[in-house]
Amino acid sequence: MPLVSIVTICRSNPNELRRTLASLSSRPHDGFEVVVVDGSPDNGCHSVIEEFSDRVSIYVHEADSGIYDAMNKGVRAATGLSVIMVNSGDVLHDASIFAASVVDHAAHLSRCVLYGDCFWLIGDTLVHKPAPLAIGAEEIRKGHFPSHQSILIPRAFLLNNAYNDGLRFSADTQLLAHAFRELPQIRLPITVSVFAFGGVSSSAASWKAAIALYREAISVRRLTTTEKVRFGAHLLVRRLIHMAVGQDGLENIQAAQAIRRSRSIS
Repeated sequence: MPLVSIVTICRSNPNELRRTLASLSSRPHDGFEVVVVDGSPDNGCHSVIEEFSDRVSIYVHEADSGIYDAMNKGVRAATGLSVIMVNSGDVLHDASIFAASVVDHAAHLSRCVLYGDCFWLIGDTLVHKPAPLAIGAEEIRKGHFPSHQSILIPRAFLLNNAYNDGLRFSADTQLLAHAFRELPQIRLPITVSVFAFGGVSSSAASWKAAIALYREAISVRRLTTTEKVRFGAHLLVRRLIHMAVGQDGLENIQAAQAIRRSRSIS
């Protein structure tokens, strides 16, 4: 049984898939498997799978009903003690360091949540996003978690607690809250992944999407009334900006804000 299953989902985005699989190509340990779940309606990603055939352990190519359905497929196909979601476009920061750290914590993989830092890749700029030293009750209540691409969760837990594919935006937040409440946690002293910043304004593309995100968020987070109002106001402003400058403009504004916040913290 592999120690860790690295699950990557993709759909008609071969360039992003290639970037992800290339970051895994230096894996130095046989205790890792790579599971690719491809929801493409054609064979657009198949050439990338062939290119990295020596690294892809399991390949699932079939239609899915969305990102969370695909992630559930990856969990069911995986065989490792623990699972980490590194979806197409995202990469491991350093596969060798990641593998060494996981091996050091092998005894905990089947029963603990393990997590580390990440970088956001914004244009050509890497923005460090340190993970909290511990995820306490307040972080869980608000849904403030480390990057999903930097979290390892026992596969047995995921098999019994699947992502809610009836949700469009918040199934990962819901599942992480459950995992961090129920399982012991270990913070890895490494930067695990690099998250490709972008696509963050999809929930602002329409009033319907923004309202769906709001409803989902308040259903899975335990926000106070004041926090609900603030969150609703934030989504309203984001939607109005999207209407004024479009998705690219909104993402540029969000990227600049993220870089400024990072510099102010450092």
